[in-house]
Amino acid sequence: MRYPDRSGGLSAPERDRREALRFRAADMFAGKIPPPRVARLLGVTRKSVYEWHALWKHGGTAALASKGAAGSGCKLTEERLDRLEVFLEQGARAHGWDEQRWTSARVAVLIAARFHRTYTPRGVAYLLQRLGWSFQVPAHRAARRDEEIVTWIDAQDDWLLVYRLPPYAPDLNPAEGIWSNLRTRLLNFTVNGIDQLTALIRSRLKPLQYRPDLLDGFIAETGLVLSDPA
Repeated sequence: MRYPDRSGGLSAPERDRREALRFRAADMFAGKIPPPRVARLLGVTRKSVYEWHALWKHGGTAALASKGAAGSGCKLTEERLDRLEVFLEQGARAHGWDEQRWTSARVAVLIAARFHRTYTPRGVAYLLQRLGWSFQVPAHRAARRDEEIVTWIDAQDDWLLVYRLPPYAPDLNPAEGIWSNLRTRLLNFTVNGIDQLTALIRSRLKPLQYRPDLLDGFIAETGLVLSDPA
């Protein structure tokens, strides 16, 4: 397995530099350095590092090797691609839209405004795919769904306290600790269908209700400090 160069049109020196960066990340993974710290040390986005880490776990350092030049040239340089990822992680609201989701049309506007390069929505879709970003639902559907969620949350303020996290921050999500714990308790099990799998997961999750110490540990692992509302 070889790591696909995300920008396609990189020069050979740029591909070599990017590959060397991934190899440095692989050395850090082997040294048990967590992905968020790797991202800080290498000056790249967490999203990229988590993608590299997933490839490294399944295929080792070789999985991060460049496959060489591919496809037509990219209109954005490597530096601008890095900046684009930073902009995308900030969310659409940070760039003037009234809700957080990105669409191909919005990213095309962003690229034109920030880098003076023209992309069609279809071209943006290919670019986002190279960058590892998933496609989003149309803006009007996303806005309606977001509004419904916000309305529901506001109606529960007598018992529900909401903490807002960055768009992509699994290391800050206590639920990741729960799923990690659950995976270790599902090893060596086989199931015959979705119903049996659902029942098995529920049976393993239920005891956690009676382990506040364990749940507090999942929160502590994130480094978040939670306090009751004033």
